Amino acid sequence: MTIRTTLFGDEGRRLYGAYHEPEVVRRAAPAVLLCYPGVHEYNTAHWTFKRLASGLAREGCATLRFDYSGTGDSQGEPKDVTLESMVEDIGRAYQELQDLSGARRIWLIGLRLGATAACLASLEGLSARGLVLWECVTSGQEYLSELETRDSFRNLLFLHGSAPEKPRPELLGYELGARARESLAQLNLSAGLSKVAAEKTPVDRVIVVPRFGQDPKELEERWAGRGAQTEVYRPTDEVDPSRDISGNNVRLDADAITAIVSRVGA
Repeated sequence: MTIRTTLFGDEGRRLYGAYHEPEVVRRAAPAVLLCYPGVHEYNTAHWTFKRLASGLAREGCATLRFDYSGTGDSQGEPKDVTLESMVEDIGRAYQELQDLSGARRIWLIGLRLGATAACLASLEGLSARGLVLWECVTSGQEYLSELETRDSFRNLLFLHGSAPEKPRPELLGYELGARARESLAQLNLSAGLSKVAAEKTPVDRVIVVPRFGQDPKELEERWAGRGAQTEVYRPTDEVDPSRDISGNNVRLDADAITAIVSRVGA
């Protein structure tokens, strides 16, 4: 396996990518685009995505993981990251992976808000051979509330005892701009899935990997109703996220990684 770095996209909004090129490309193996969580959970998932990309490449899948504008090594500022900008960046990364691999249809694997953005990109017409919706965020209001709760615990942990501003301009160490907050507050993925015509979302297969305590039924049924072959996989080593009071614990996800690689790389 070879890892090549790449910069792509428009000037001033160049995106950083790491392309995992398999040593032996299987003819039937798909190309895979990995969609990171949002900026506030990016660091906790980095190790997981590197391991996932390497596992997929060993199965013969050309794999691209990339940083959204305003995150990681891409250009831009974290305060400017919105759900809409993440969806746009997925479209750019999809095209880059097609150019690098020669594949026409691609699996999208998204984690947390990255799963939401991948789902929305598909609803907007991005052709996907399959989707892995891993701990997909379906309600923006609930997601914001969770980030604020974790931020409060983190402040207590580091002895930042003063009452936070409302709305908070920063969560878990990253600025949350007004546009980003408004974008998230309006998110209702179930409503979005019910509004868009099925013929506009050419997805063959959807794998839902729910979060601890999350009911995947509605998400699964929405995609099954659109003609996709659906599966729910609940990891055996899932962890209650409320136990991460610092908000900085590195994810391990060994069972989920194995399950995803075996299904997507088959």
